[in-house]
Amino acid sequence: MPRQSTLQDRTNRSPCGRGTETTRNRRNPWLARGALPTAGPAAMCRLAMVALDESLHRRLLEVREVLMYSFDFEVLVEPLDPESFGAPSRWLPAFRVIDADWVAVGRDAMGGVFVLCELTQGRQCCLHVDTQGHAVVVGRTLREAVTLIVLLPYWRELLTESAGDLTTMHRVAAAQEQEIALDFPQIPAARADLLNSVQLERVVDPVARLHEVAVRAPAPVSVMSPHGWQYQSLV
Repeated sequence: MPRQSTLQDRTNRSPCGRGTETTRNRRNPWLARGALPTAGPAAMCRLAMVALDESLHRRLLEVREVLMYSFDFEVLVEPLDPESFGAPSRWLPAFRVIDADWVAVGRDAMGGVFVLCELTQGRQCCLHVDTQGHAVVVGRTLREAVTLIVLLPYWRELLTESAGDLTTMHRVAAAQEQEIALDFPQIPAARADLLNSVQLERVVDPVARLHEVAVRAPAPVSVMSPHGWQYQSLV
């Protein structure tokens, strides 16, 4: 009897450029074992100021490799506090988020990080901060951010190739989906499994949702470098 296909089987190739483990470590040595700093007691106190959904975090860790290799989102086992990003280092962007408590909850293959920010009145937002001086909101919550990353693994191209125009974003998304259908046919099934197993949102028009959070809505926070210049949006 043929072995039943699993979620991991369906995601061994990626539209985000993920390769084998050896390839990933060669592209970004930051991923090597022990390369990330760990949080001390003072840092853990600051982490407690950010309301991280522990149930969601556990479910994301259960599908960590699928998210990492197929959707370019590596969930951090332990979130990183702001001290880890206070000064330039070889594999970490240096920045601070103004007027918000925050932690890094994920990273991508090129050294960018996903940051969960605690705003006023119980509101949150999730940012992507890259190593080239860009910061953009990818969700109003961590759940929304992961949902959009899974539905739109080419989310960055949607923003950089459209100048923020929604019609162009839809056109770019259609072209990207055609490429996925030809080159990465396992991705749609992986998406469906992730939406169910992680209990992500059901979004009718993810392109419009990304446009809303990343383009239309004013940025709820500012991201600054240690040298005083402000990180800019992708659009």
